[in-house]
Amino acid sequence: MQNQISIGDILDQHGDRYINENRISGQQKGLIHLLSACRTDGLGSHFEKCNLCCYTGKSYDSCRNRHCPTCQQKDKLAWLEKRMQELLPVGYYHLVFTLPHELNPLCLANKKVMYAILFKAASQTLLELAKDNKHLGADIGLLTVLHTWGQNMMEHPHLHCIMPSGGLSFDKEHWVHPTKKNDFFIHVKVLSAKFRGKFLDLLQQAYDKGELEFKGKLASISGKVQFKNFTYFLKMKNWVVNIQAPFGKPEKVLEYLSRYVFRIAITDRRIIEVKNGKVRFSWKDYRTKRFREMELKY
Repeated sequence: MQNQISIGDILDQHGDRYINENRISGQQKGLIHLLSACRTDGLGSHFEKCNLCCYTGKSYDSCRNRHCPTCQQKDKLAWLEKRMQELLPVGYYHLVFTLPHELNPLCLANKKVMYAILFKAASQTLLELAKDNKHLGADIGLLTVLHTWGQNMMEHPHLHCIMPSGGLSFDKEHWVHPTKKNDFFIHVKVLSAKFRGKFLDLLQQAYDKGELEFKGKLASISGKVQFKNFTYFLKMKNWVVNIQAPFGKPEKVLEYLSRYVFRIAITDRRIIEVKNGKVRFSWKDYRTKRFREMELKY
């Protein structure tokens, strides 16, 4: 059986050539070298001894970098253990707030500003609507995790939210349960419209304060009139918010979320073949619910 190809293997064999042929920043160069050296003699080694049989074995040190697919499991388990202590004995919802693809270039050029707006718009949308007695009439809490790519490695900014089914009464004396047991207590169209309005309002504020950069092709929307037309077009679109009803036990929900907290762009198990200057890997097309294959040059 053929050994699994790893990200480290690819970077070790082709990383230097890729650096020489492309304009790579110093931070990116360091990352390539670090991941290629993970669990090799390049980072040193240590010995581990079994307490039962006294067998001593040599192990190579890990890079412990958050981009490394090999080094995430330990941090994932530590995070999961902490979150388990915060669980409530209720069902949980999973929501995903997705930005229109027209905003992708602006996000790439203004990551800190744009993703801060995404977090704020999604959280304010949920918190404000949940306070409304028409929907829930309570204070809620939520966990949010940002993802900026899709399985096909393309830019795809979206925010995963996990929140309890219900909330705390305003007098903090009792738990308020949703009147609908199987459906989310806020209609998806209401959520989508509120989220769109919140985001675009915060985006306009960032523009007015001069917090956005318009490099390269983005210069075409940098003027006041052009930017107004750009946001008007976004206002006319239906923004995607995906909602899932309470599922499984809270422990299952957190385990699911932990995969997103420590998920990198691509894991080793998705790599199928490295041949003829290309890396072939699998990805899931969520529109068709099927797995497909894709190739990238290295």
